[in-house]
Amino acid sequence: MTVPASYTAPPTELRIGWIMPPFMHELPLDAASDEEAAEDLYELACDVLPDSGQDARLTFAQLLGAQVVELKNDGALYAGLCFLEIEGAITASTILVTQFEHDLAEDDTDEQLRRTVEEAFPKDDVFPVTLPCGAAVTRVAMAPLPVRDADDGTTVNLPRNIIQTYVPLPGTAELLLFELSLFTPGGWDVHSELFAEVLRTIDWATDAEIAQETHPPQPAYEAVLPDPETQEQLRRQSSRLLDAIVGSGTFEDGGTELATVTCDDCSTRGLRSLCTARHRWSVQGLEETSARDALSRVATYLSGQGWAFSQEETGDAVTLTAERATAPEPGLAALGIRIHVVFQESTCSVAVSTKCHSEAIASTPTPFG
Repeated sequence: MTVPASYTAPPTELRIGWIMPPFMHELPLDAASDEEAAEDLYELACDVLPDSGQDARLTFAQLLGAQVVELKNDGALYAGLCFLEIEGAITASTILVTQFEHDLAEDDTDEQLRRTVEEAFPKDDVFPVTLPCGAAVTRVAMAPLPVRDADDGTTVNLPRNIIQTYVPLPGTAELLLFELSLFTPGGWDVHSELFAEVLRTIDWATDAEIAQETHPPQPAYEAVLPDPETQEQLRRQSSRLLDAIVGSGTFEDGGTELATVTCDDCSTRGLRSLCTARHRWSVQGLEETSARDALSRVATYLSGQGWAFSQEETGDAVTLTAERATAPEPGLAALGIRIHVVFQESTCSVAVSTKCHSEAIASTPTPFG
């Protein structure tokens, strides 16, 4: 295997996904036309340089445009800019994702990959890492970036620090390369931590696996249970809801589903990692008057406990959705907790779940902004 200077994206049967934080500025690599890309880049320049004049914004947009052309020619899958204010100074980095083929043997891919990267960059720091998606190899180095001036054709080397993480795709002769480039003197610790969080969200699945997740042959709760503490806390929250609905009650294992599952949002994006602990149950045989009284009690309970909730009526069903940024139980505070209640005819269906782990990474306030 060689580490190429430019990259191509070979076809793969895998559906690959990752999560970038909302403050990343994505470059329009998939714009339908050059005109659309130019408009997107100028809007990005206005967002990034709100206090600068039009000339500065146009210059910045043109610089980005030249980079977009090169990245598209190299087959990049994603490119984004990140600007963070750290201790009063603006720091800037980019994250680039590319995909290319390799010729490593299947039985020793990880070790061969490490040796290959070490041989290609003998002066850099190269080491193996273990991500939730599997084994990978990371390179840390100082690597100036040559940038060509669009006006006079001269090339300037921009100083930068980089982290490159090579991620083999299972069952293929392909690699993903995630690259962080830091262009400012400060901010290394924060930007590298941000990069590490992005790497932890990498996931993939085949169409067959996605179909199996969507229509599993058996209930998901039979496969994987949450840890005992999470089980207990979800059951406690469910018990409080049950009390609000019927006055009092207990759960029988045969009538409830308690599982660690892949949430619907992740499944539709092709992700398959278990990201949510969920307790699902129902109360049947409610009279109409009892159901309306129960609905009122649940709303009162949620309001009194500080939950943010919304109510929606669709046909003969009434749905309550509630969420707390921090859970009522200390052990769930890191992820938050959600409640979904549907009253329909004589049945009340309830799902109490922790917030999706992947979503929490992207939305929980952090030092990144």
